[in-house]
Amino acid sequence: MNVHLIVGNLGADPEVRTTGGGTSVCDLRVATSYRFKNREGDWEDGTDWHSITVWGGQAEACGKYLTKGSKVAVEGRVTTEKWEDRDGNNRYTTKTIATRVEFLNSRQQDDAPPRRENRQRQEPPRREPVRDESIPF
Repeated sequence: MNVHLIVGNLGADPEVRTTGGGTSVCDLRVATSYRFKNREGDWEDGTDWHSITVWGGQAEACGKYLTKGSKVAVEGRVTTEKWEDRDGNNRYTTKTIATRVEFLNSRQQDDAPPRRENRQRQEPPRREPVRDESIPF
């Protein structure tokens, strides 16, 4: 089972684009934090960065309602893409293809001014999670 669940904050504003076929795509950079003990036994904070790709209507909503610093929960699948750089070397990029993105900011944070002029802030549609009773969790 390939399920990736990330809860963190956006490190940059979402980047939304449209494919040649008219489908919206949004790229997110999400930071997650953790604590660990170093060799001396002292606690340190660490950050992992996750590349997320969101498609369709969810991509449009992410571009409209999220900004740098927004807290999100992302569910999706992890994939690794192989590509070739300018010098002909094989490179690999690991990212998450989102199947669901939930906006976790409080209403007070949502009342902040929009990041672009002439954009009205609207409450994003809230979706209740659907639980598949056939999965024993």
